[in-house]
Amino acid sequence: MFVAFTGNTSLTPAPRTSWVVRWNGTPRQTHATTRSNNTIQVQADIAASDIAQPGFSEVSILDAATGVVYPVNAFFTTTVDVRVADFAYDSVRSRFYVTVPTGGARPNAPAETLVSIDATSGAIGPSLAVGSKPTTLAISDDSSYLYVYLSGSRSIARVALATFSLDIQFSLSESSPSLLSMAVMPGSPGTIAVTQSSSTINGGHVVIYDDGKSRSQPPIPFIAANLFFADSSTIVTGGYGDPIKILKVSSAGIVSATPIPGTGQIPGPNGLEVPLAVTSDTVFANSGKLYSLKTLKLAGDTLTSLLGITGTSGAAAFVPGRSRLLIGAPYPQQFGKAYLAAFDAATVVPLGRITFPTVNLAGNMAVLGSLAHLVTWGQDGVAFVAGQSLFFGHTPLAGPSPNWTAGGTLNAASATPGAIAPGEILSIFGSNLGPTPGRSLEFSALRRVSTNLGGTEVWFDGLAGTMLYADTGQVNVIAPFGLAGKSSTRVQIWCGGIPSAQITLPVVPVTPGIFTQDGSGSGLGALLNADGSLNTAAHPAPAGTSVTLFGTGGGVTLPASHDGVPAPAPDMLSAPVRVLLNGQPLPALYAGSAPGLVTGVLQVNFQIPAGFSPSPAVTLQIEVAGVASSSAVKMAVQ
Repeated sequence: MFVAFTGNTSLTPAPRTSWVVRWNGTPRQTHATTRSNNTIQVQADIAASDIAQPGFSEVSILDAATGVVYPVNAFFTTTVDVRVADFAYDSVRSRFYVTVPTGGARPNAPAETLVSIDATSGAIGPSLAVGSKPTTLAISDDSSYLYVYLSGSRSIARVALATFSLDIQFSLSESSPSLLSMAVMPGSPGTIAVTQSSSTINGGHVVIYDDGKSRSQPPIPFIAANLFFADSSTIVTGGYGDPIKILKVSSAGIVSATPIPGTGQIPGPNGLEVPLAVTSDTVFANSGKLYSLKTLKLAGDTLTSLLGITGTSGAAAFVPGRSRLLIGAPYPQQFGKAYLAAFDAATVVPLGRITFPTVNLAGNMAVLGSLAHLVTWGQDGVAFVAGQSLFFGHTPLAGPSPNWTAGGTLNAASATPGAIAPGEILSIFGSNLGPTPGRSLEFSALRRVSTNLGGTEVWFDGLAGTMLYADTGQVNVIAPFGLAGKSSTRVQIWCGGIPSAQITLPVVPVTPGIFTQDGSGSGLGALLNADGSLNTAAHPAPAGTSVTLFGTGGGVTLPASHDGVPAPAPDMLSAPVRVLLNGQPLPALYAGSAPGLVTGVLQVNFQIPAGFSPSPAVTLQIEVAGVASSSAVKMAVQ
């Protein structure tokens, strides 16, 4: 594959032979780096196992000579080798069903059939011949029935999914009808609503079918390009220049139609406003606007706030159980490039966004046209169709928000909770905090540790923490030195652009802790004897010799340390420090930053008194500004 930087060559980094392409954070064999006009290309080998399953894969570049990681801000999309007209997701069986268009036959996916695809592995399952030219799909909320529009016969086939077999087939009402959209009524798997056009003077309308029989209803003369059930008695529909309408449903059919004022026309060449996603309270339209179904008023404008554009040629979905809206669409005037963006559905605040090339891996062909029919599935799944390809995978944009508590925020050395200090290394435990597999420290620039690790960031009152490690259950981060002088800070973790709740933590000048060899906060400390050996029972420190310990939570230094850089020289702690051996106070020979290690790591040098009583378990503490570390740390003295 090729990875490309594009843009102003004065702003893009100079290509180096030491560049290495990374796939989901892991280096891959890289061959060549070239530069032509405004584009830098890096060629790398991607193993078959990397693309064995559909999904979204992060691509970045590591400069192996400096450790700097250049995020390309792009995700590669791996698809299933099936041509797709439309799709639906079966939550009971964890499957996708796709209609294969005429002339779109692929291995194990014949043209003009309904094909099942395993959502976990991407394996192509059985196919079913349902009729002539199958296209649009709609699935019941209990996954018992799948409805298939057969454009060749202008009829609808119903498939019983328990047996994956044809159930009934019925023709659309009206003369010479064509189906535009359909949806299954919530809680009623045998009932569907269909927007259909016809050759009559009125053009068409919405029809309700119960087990293939249309309900009688007064004519409502408009064509609806799209429709959704907001609930079992409410349909949202619109398009073709008509306002977005709220339709009320009874046993007789459609009984009323109330327009949302100001909808129907949007700027642009098409000039049509169409609903793309609906909840019981809200409708999102292709104009990029949110409308309240309760007040029938504008609730927000997403695309303008995100991209500065009006309208989308893509698709959207509200994430069930979360106040979140996802939008997927091609970038305007950027061929072969699309985005998937998340918004807070209540506040319309933009959240995370990923960018990816819309390329069909199997055919190595640029995907043209709009993204269509976006669906969320499972805990964090997203699926959509673009250019007759089904894209699906997992992303934090659709997943649960990061979750953690104040009690799960520990001093990384002592493993104890409590107030935090400027420059303290913290271990935060929770769920949905970071990537899988985990990522360790990276450099965003020369000698600058990144504040973003695999899409995870930790913010303290708007100050970015320095990231040392991140995975789904744990984050290690250095609190900014800019917290000095504060009594509290609001902390928030972002994973893949999705934020946690803000949690207020108390701030104190110092909270010292000593690192231990097993990382538990107790037992033998992370100490170096005078000869450079690790202090253990087998290698105790002789009395009268010097020892170096490592910890964190010592507070600010003089001169002041900078966040996220290796300490260039010894910077002393601003507060007084002493060492306690079995409670006996000793002066610190040096207490400050650890030269060569990232600022926030505390180094203390001290000397064991001559004649000190030998023991394999001497209690070791440090005291900074009168605050002592835990007495659970030990050292061996002979």
